[in-house]
Amino acid sequence: MYGGTIEKHVVYSSHPIVVVEGVIVIGSFRTTQEAVNFVRGAAKFAALIFRHDGQEWVKHPFREVNPLLTPSKARKPRLFG
Repeated sequence: MYGGTIEKHVVYSSHPIVVVEGVIVIGSFRTTQEAVNFVRGAAKFAALIFRHDGQEWVKHPFREVNPLLTPSKARKPRLFG
């Protein structure tokens, strides 16, 4: 059994990977690949994947960062090269 908090909510699961949408756990999986396939197959754009690290739930990055959504200070446009 895996347990911990995700944004002040206590979450228990029989598997080490959970998919959360809003404040609801919508799935639990044995591997991150199963969770990624579930999220992409179900077109859950707001869903996040968390994995248990032994003590707490940790967010698993599985989406590529869209450069258009990064803060403008972080990226400077380069015109040539």
